[in-house]
Amino acid sequence: MTPSRIALVTAAALVCASPLGAQHDSHAAGHAAGPALGRIVFDNSGNAAAQESFLRGVAFLHSYEYANAATAFREAQRADPALAVSYWMEALTYSRIDWR
Repeated sequence: MTPSRIALVTAAALVCASPLGAQHDSHAAGHAAGPALGRIVFDNSGNAAAQESFLRGVAFLHSYEYANAATAFREAQRADPALAVSYWMEALTYSRIDWR
């Protein structure tokens, strides 16, 4: 690879990295999901008692923390057994899909 091509690829990588960081920070306007997990907005029909556990589960799932996510979704299910999406999200924790 020529030096000019290396410089071009490096510049492109740096330019693309900035929007990704800004995209991550844009989640800060949502509900708290945990101090190290960021903030999540995921509207659903669950009752107020289920929201914190459900949102924490989504944050854990997004961070590939499958066991912690499953636990949080089960907590949400206990708080609101009618919150069907919490069962679906718990099922996703067992598939261990690489979401990237």
